[in-house]
Amino acid sequence: MENIKITILGGSNSVIGAGYTARLVKIFKDNGVPCEIQNLAIGANSVTHGLSIAKRTDLSETNVLLIEYTINDFTIYHNYSPDAWLDSYEGLVLYVKENYPNATIMPVILGRRDKTFFRTQNKMRESILEMGRVHNLPVVDFDRIMHEEQGEKALSDIYNDGAHYKTNTPVGYLASLIVNKIILSTLRPKSIYAPEAKVSSNPLNKTSIIDIREIEQNLHAKRTFKNSKHNIETVVLKEGESLDLDTHKNAVCIEYISAPNSCDMIVENSAGTRMRTHTRHARVEADGKFKFLIKSFVLLKDDWIAEDNNILKITAMRSEAAERENCTLIPGYNLIPNKDSAPQELYLTVVMTD
Repeated sequence: MENIKITILGGSNSVIGAGYTARLVKIFKDNGVPCEIQNLAIGANSVTHGLSIAKRTDLSETNVLLIEYTINDFTIYHNYSPDAWLDSYEGLVLYVKENYPNATIMPVILGRRDKTFFRTQNKMRESILEMGRVHNLPVVDFDRIMHEEQGEKALSDIYNDGAHYKTNTPVGYLASLIVNKIILSTLRPKSIYAPEAKVSSNPLNKTSIIDIREIEQNLHAKRTFKNSKHNIETVVLKEGESLDLDTHKNAVCIEYISAPNSCDMIVENSAGTRMRTHTRHARVEADGKFKFLIKSFVLLKDDWIAEDNNILKITAMRSEAAERENCTLIPGYNLIPNKDSAPQELYLTVVMTD
């Protein structure tokens, strides 16, 4: 093995600076193998968002793709349906297998500290392991190892909080497991892309991306959000403003920016069905650690999927006004109604369709 490029799609445990990703580079370097990390992980997002990122990223130089979403994926699994989650996860797997056949895809299963979540996550675990068997994927089930081999006291020493591992022995152990799996994967034959081989009923590997910023070039204001890692232009909808999108296909998710002055988003399809979500994240503060977050509103409710979603109407509305509207609220982890009396806005980027 002369050198290796690892791409990571995942949540906050993959973003932490002193986490397992830094240990991967060190382990390979200590063994004389240059390792480059392309870290596309974004905290507090699901595998549906990861699929959207993969669709917009050149992965041709990637040797290994790590998929680390299980902690955040439980929101989709629980609030939408197991099928919605599985369609997204296997959609990502099949998309990469078809378009980047030389890349090794490696699901990484992480979990929360409490035993209840460990048991609840078992159905997701079973599906990921089944995908591993069907698609010949090496799977790192770190969550099972931690919960089945460690007692309650040991678990409290492994986690910083309910969902994030401490940046010492636990992440070092996780990194070593991943490296061992990568080395072993070089000894196994590559699986051939076979679209008929699948676990889910409707894998979302054929999704497309619509860039709202290109369509709405001169119709709405723009705002750019910047930090050390991201520079993101958005289309701005002020309170009460709407935009109509002819998506030609069913919408899967809408990506947006959560800012301190973010309002609710209401989405209406061609059949008149409406859903809404809060886009204000509880941890976003103008003078805080997170001045903005990249988020996505997943639109995979069963009744929504069954209807005509070819035209979307997206409306920005204050939470108190949206509560009086006839639309279903889709809760999101740490997404809260914005009670601030100052003017509020909605910040949009792309829509993924199927």
